[in-house]
Amino acid sequence: LTSTDRAKNELNLTGNVDASKSNAITGSLKLAAESLDVTRYYDLFAGKPKPATSPTAKKPAPETAPAPAKPDQEPPAITLPFQNFTFDLNIERFYLREVAITNFLTTAKIDGGHVMIKPFSLTLNGAPISATVDLDLGVTGYKYDVGFGATAIPLAPLVNSFMPDRQGQMAGTTTANAQIKGAGITGVSLQKNLAGQFDFAATNLNLAVANVRSPLLKTVIDVVVSIPELIKNPTATLGNLLGGLTGGSGAKSSWTDALAASPIDLIQARATVGSGRVQLQQTELRGTAFQAKATGELNLAPVLTNSTILIPVQVALGRAQAAKAGLVDASTPTNAVYVSLPDFLKMKGTLGSPKADIDKLALATLALKAGGGISTLIGGASGNKTGNLLNAVGDLLGGKTAPAAGSQTNAPATNAAPKPNLLDLLKKPKK
Repeated sequence: LTSTDRAKNELNLTGNVDASKSNAITGSLKLAAESLDVTRYYDLFAGKPKPATSPTAKKPAPETAPAPAKPDQEPPAITLPFQNFTFDLNIERFYLREVAITNFLTTAKIDGGHVMIKPFSLTLNGAPISATVDLDLGVTGYKYDVGFGATAIPLAPLVNSFMPDRQGQMAGTTTANAQIKGAGITGVSLQKNLAGQFDFAATNLNLAVANVRSPLLKTVIDVVVSIPELIKNPTATLGNLLGGLTGGSGAKSSWTDALAASPIDLIQARATVGSGRVQLQQTELRGTAFQAKATGELNLAPVLTNSTILIPVQVALGRAQAAKAGLVDASTPTNAVYVSLPDFLKMKGTLGSPKADIDKLALATLALKAGGGISTLIGGASGNKTGNLLNAVGDLLGGKTAPAAGSQTNAPATNAAPKPNLLDLLKKPKK
């Protein structure tokens, strides 16, 4: 191939092939190269990278509900026309845009419908990657046993090379390990047969919250952005208050400003899979302004996007944010980086359409502890903070509190019995 300033682009294929049997080709082949640079060939098919656009340059397209998906069919069994056939690959240096691979070694052994890939090893931009694959194509849907390990893979070269629209949006490294086995690739088969475990950690991401694309993570962030509004107005819906971080119509405040200036540094997850469920053992989303931890489960459905989730989320605010909200007091340890909030959030719904379930009573506890801090963050320093806070707490509990002393109201008097407030509830004897 045409050489570049990075590679000779010379390949050497050696080996022997015995095709004397009509239904079973035997032999071995080895493909080797000192250096390959396939960037210009990749660009011919993928198109040249376009510069990244600012998230505020244009409004995102409105989300539309996806059409109901139908369960897929399993692929039929395959018997390859190879018997006791070996293929070796040895590439010393390989380049594709910003991706640089060294010491790429692998061996694949093919015997009918059975494919074994071992070893598989390479160094990706300085990070080691290894894998093993045991694949049986001779059964409908295939059977597989896959192991994978990668340590401290730099994310920027991968993002810039394969997602050019997100160029510059993500940094840091990721480490991942997985051991997965199963039979079948459709949702029904995954629900029945998938088993294993995996863990993943991406650190030093410097990912702006406005650039998060995962529906599940976006919903959690939306709740954190909405905390002051949810306390001030318990009937408020989440809508897309995250728009306040992306230049949309969401209300700007010192709260949203702090979140916009505090990118996400860590995303990690550890889980096991089996019996139709994904058990989240440890999941964390963390930046300097907030931290969200979760454990829970995902119940696999025949259509994977319909898989139901039940994930309690523990939210903590960074110390500076918590102090502004009036949540730091004498009982807060001086070395506490985060201040935990009452457990008020559960993620429910489905994997394709996650929903935030808010515990309003827990938010009432938060409002009582915060005092006027939350009101100041969301609405400025003016106004009767105490009256607003009491009314907010009353709303959270399903009733209305009496106006604070000195406050005025133009609401007409009615003969309707008031809804019970917190004091009424406390006075009632337990049954």
